[in-house]
Amino acid sequence: MAPTGDTLEASAAGDGQEPKLAACAAASPLSANGLESSSLRHLRSDPAPCAGEEPLRHVEGMPVTTLTALSVRDRIARRLETSVGRERYRRYFDASVRMEIAVDGREVRVRTSSPFIADLLRRRFGAQIREAATQETGTGEVEVHFDVSPESNEPAEARPGPAKAEPGKRISPPSFSDARAGGAGPTPPPPRPARPRPALRSDGRAWRNPPRPGKRLDSFVVGESNRLAHHGAERLAATECPPGFSPLFIHGACGLGKTHLLQGLAGRYREIHPGARVICTTGEAFTNSFITALRTGKVDAFRRKYRGVSLLCIDDVHFLSNKTATQREFLYTFDAIGLDNARIALVSDEHPSKIHSLSRELVSRFMAGMVVKLEAPDQALRLEIVQRIAARRGVAIEAQALALIASRRVDSVRELEGMMTRISAMAQFSPLRPRENERIGVEVVRQALGPMGPVRPTRPVRIDAIMRHVCAELRVDMSDMLGRSRHKRVVLARSMVALLAKRLTTMSYPEIARGMSRPNHSTIVTACKRMEGLIEKGAPCDGGPDLDGISVAEMADRLARGVVRDSAD
Repeated sequence: MAPTGDTLEASAAGDGQEPKLAACAAASPLSANGLESSSLRHLRSDPAPCAGEEPLRHVEGMPVTTLTALSVRDRIARRLETSVGRERYRRYFDASVRMEIAVDGREVRVRTSSPFIADLLRRRFGAQIREAATQETGTGEVEVHFDVSPESNEPAEARPGPAKAEPGKRISPPSFSDARAGGAGPTPPPPRPARPRPALRSDGRAWRNPPRPGKRLDSFVVGESNRLAHHGAERLAATECPPGFSPLFIHGACGLGKTHLLQGLAGRYREIHPGARVICTTGEAFTNSFITALRTGKVDAFRRKYRGVSLLCIDDVHFLSNKTATQREFLYTFDAIGLDNARIALVSDEHPSKIHSLSRELVSRFMAGMVVKLEAPDQALRLEIVQRIAARRGVAIEAQALALIASRRVDSVRELEGMMTRISAMAQFSPLRPRENERIGVEVVRQALGPMGPVRPTRPVRIDAIMRHVCAELRVDMSDMLGRSRHKRVVLARSMVALLAKRLTTMSYPEIARGMSRPNHSTIVTACKRMEGLIEKGAPCDGGPDLDGISVAEMADRLARGVVRDSAD
């Protein structure tokens, strides 16, 4: 170490001790590995002298050496803890944050495990660290520097102390938390719990991506609104997949079971094809993995991971919208998997053609497979779902109460889960709660759910928005709806538009007629009265086989909720 006016070697030379200190420094693993600079020396937690030497004495003009190195750091840590508070000290100054002090006391270096933590400590505690160091060293203004040290990632207990270090090995400086040893500082964090053992397959090996409990095809409740999607998932997982089922593209509103089907499909495929490589992930995770691969130069590894699979399942694939580079990489991955006859399942909130800023190449490939939409559950499906929820939660409830719950028209299964949660809570705290061994009755359900009122928009609704939504849901051309067609499905759409315009807007009958290109408003009045009569009678929709089992009231409520939801977006 080159002697300078700032170092202990130079100061000791004034007392005729330069040869002794030089020999001590040469034997120290700190200096042997170059951890000391001309003006900076790492602190050691064992300030013992070299063998056969006396402890370093105070040298005139160097107030820091009147304290041992450990006590200086300890005092700074104590003062900092008092300044910022014990809880914040524990949170920010753990074993991964280390401190070094220049031997002249005019410089403090704080070493952290990442640039983010260094910047965070600089902004929040730089002034307080400087003040604590200035007061404890007594050398005047102290400079504080924040550096990044990879060794800060190592826990304190894993770092050997200087007294136990072997010659030639690099020794990490002590951390802030080391300065509070002896019971005066924060208690060390508890040991990490043991990682759970992975789920095993039938052949005794661990899953690459273990299926989530409960997310199985067997537990999916099948009804008319989701039967086709469930069938497609089963066929895609089968030993022999018929042509045209891959890619399977499932879309629909939130809470209808898209993710359940996707994860159930992945689990079923693993059961039927032991040892097959299956990836079940999300569009966001795919995007983040690709970006990380680009930044780290590991694109080849990324491609080997995703292109060497037997089944690729991507949830929320609409996340790829507006991401040109990621879409291009997914297109190449899609084509590579197809060439290997692998299977693909995709899930989205929107139909492929309606995903914003999705490339035409991807849309065409998605449309080449089986595209199926999940609809909102009808009353029969809602009843079965509610029965399963009650059985799973161990809730005893009367059949009439279950029917009352199922009669509530909802847009997702999650709403049914929430309704059952409110009913269970009401059954425990309401004056109407059932006695022991009694089932929850209709009155408790009514009290928990409240009256079922009409759908009320929170923002103004335009009639053209109503027409677009109704035509899209009933798959009717706008020109036919505005024209003179008397096809029963077109008549149903036209009547629904008139009814919803009356319910959701403040328009008069003549204004509605003009908006629908009707010659006079009498047709609008007739359509509204007819639909109200059908709703009161509980009549079913008359618009084709795909509407069988859906009442006019249910269809009107579903369309109204969709219009309100679209208007709020």
